[in-house]
Amino acid sequence: RALGTLATALGKSFKPAMLSFEPHLLIALNRSDEPDTCLAAMTALSDIANALASQFLPWAPSVLEALASLLRKRGSEEQLQLQLKIRLKAVHSIGDILLALGADTPNLTAVLALLDEEAESAGAAAVAAEVT
Repeated sequence: RALGTLATALGKSFKPAMLSFEPHLLIALNRSDEPDTCLAAMTALSDIANALASQFLPWAPSVLEALASLLRKRGSEEQLQLQLKIRLKAVHSIGDILLALGADTPNLTAVLALLDEEAESAGAAAVAAEVT
């Protein structure tokens, strides 16, 4: 979270620092087995995207792909609540990045299709939870 706060304070001047931080943030995003680490990375990336706006573009493809992979993950019934929290935060982070980049978002159609698929899946899961 400190990284996101730093990016917010520095604004577009934070761009050079992303060269150093991006690999670590991507590793943290891929650690869904460590939810706090994964969630912190998503929060930081949302803040960084907001701070850099269109200058976040060089990192958008790899970050969006990592977030999309979190949406595709499925696990055991025991992990469902935790996965839901991570998946909801991933959708939120994707939204923040889309807002920051606007029409410059790479593969915008694919990202929107993935979000639509996730929304349908979440709706089906909510209905199933109500039935049980």
